Amino acid sequence: MDPKLPASSIPTLRQLQFLTALRAEGSFVAAAEAVGVTQPTLSAGIKELETALGATLVERGRTGAVLTPAGEEAADRASRALSEVEELVRAVHAAGKPFAGAFRLGAIPTIAPFLLPRALPVLKRKYPELRLKLREDLTGRLIEALRARTLDAALIALPYTAQGIETATVAEDEFLFLAPEGHPLTKRNDLSPEQGRTRVRRVCTRSCIWWLAAWG
Repeated sequence: MDPKLPASSIPTLRQLQFLTALRAEGSFVAAAEAVGVTQPTLSAGIKELETALGATLVERGRTGAVLTPAGEEAADRASRALSEVEELVRAVHAAGKPFAGAFRLGAIPTIAPFLLPRALPVLKRKYPELRLKLREDLTGRLIEALRARTLDAALIALPYTAQGIETATVAEDEFLFLAPEGHPLTKRNDLSPEQGRTRVRRVCTRSCIWWLAAWG
């Protein structure tokens, strides 16, 4: 493992901003104006950065400032580091607000294609800062992801036994029993899912042309 760097060799975010501004503007005066400091302050910051990193980053000339190869490498990495810090700030700000930031939602294939296309535009309009990350998978895998905390919530079909997972009913769907005309079950209005599954299994032992669609 690489030894830990001393604190004196770690550049500050302000110094990284100075360097990226200098590359973008091409001169100390313009770079200082871009970041809102005086030219001597920016020059001192760049010099401190060079001292901390132990390399010459900028060649100063009459026509302006040109980054050395080491300076270009440092500026590339500084730009990425500053972007990460900005994203960190946005993420933390969003995390402190309701219905904002990233939310990882799973859904089973029998629900996702029908519900999500209608729900997502509404969510985007009402909660523009919410960033949904969607996953479509089987119920068992979604439950495992909830337990592993790689999902925040999941849309599944109830009833489903999942110890330690809190559930809430968000919608109810109508189920239809399909049978040939004249079948005895078509005259009943008190069928339960349990009765439907039992009777259909019996029907299918004689003829699987008779089928139950979306029952239970």
